[in-house]
Amino acid sequence: MVATGQGKLAGGIVVSLGNAVLIFALGWGRLGRRLGVRIVIVLAFAFAAASAILAGLFGEAHPWGAALFLLAGTIFAVAIDAVGSTPFLRAVHVYERPQMTAVYRTYLDLSDLLPAFAYSIILGFTGLGGVFITLGIFCAFCGWLAWRHLPRSM
Repeated sequence: MVATGQGKLAGGIVVSLGNAVLIFALGWGRLGRRLGVRIVIVLAFAFAAASAILAGLFGEAHPWGAALFLLAGTIFAVAIDAVGSTPFLRAVHVYERPQMTAVYRTYLDLSDLLPAFAYSIILGFTGLGGVFITLGIFCAFCGWLAWRHLPRSM
């Protein structure tokens, strides 16, 4: 928002609204119990992918449209955050959880570092919209991966 001349206040509002949607985590958890975690994860990745790609296409030419799609994407990112650890918890035996938690924690730490590294490379070749389009493609791939490999009973 700041890069497009909308100002710091506009950027702050978008970030604040993005954080405010964390309240939907409770609803996503209930929906996961009702419909199944697999469906929620796959649909969340699909809608997050569409939102990110549309935000990238709107880009700097239409910053408020891009912000709207980014906010929509945060709602679906909250869904992934709310129910995303359930497949791990169901895949690991109860007696193995203390040991496997360290592995899961390493995955979480790595997932904080790798996107920033990848986006810095992508920014070297494209504009900011390219980062969101790449994120959308990656989300679509993750949704396909979840659809393919998560058990139907989950």
